[in-house]
Amino acid sequence: MMSGLCLGLQRSGELRKREELLLEFKRLLGRFRTEIHYTLRPLGELISGNQDFQLCSLAVSEQCFFHSPKEALERAGKKLFRDSSDAELCMGFVKGLGESDSQSQIEHLNLYTDLLEAHLTQAGEAREKKSRLYICFGLFGALTLCLLLI
Repeated sequence: MMSGLCLGLQRSGELRKREELLLEFKRLLGRFRTEIHYTLRPLGELISGNQDFQLCSLAVSEQCFFHSPKEALERAGKKLFRDSSDAELCMGFVKGLGESDSQSQIEHLNLYTDLLEAHLTQAGEAREKKSRLYICFGLFGALTLCLLLI
């Protein structure tokens, strides 16, 4: 019974972790927008200055970071985002990062913040609907197995 409960709790935790990761990504986009607007730092400095975010921290730890910070950020996004739609969102964001002037970059960040809102809404709804479901499936699956073994 405990193993079924633990399995259900683990799956439920993955849903919560996805939502928290997307919220952190949204905060990172806000920080990037502010720093691009006020400091105009190069992309490498922008990423390394925000290592308190998981995405930037992973990017800095990539071997290719000093040669290509954009490629390092892309690799970090692929590692970090498990959901394919979230990973695609991150890859689209990274492709447009550092490609134009500061005003266009701010517009790019605003666009991806808006796109991220839809992902956050979907992740929140999935967590609300499926969390209890996963826990119940784990418990009932374990209970069924116990009854079959008896």
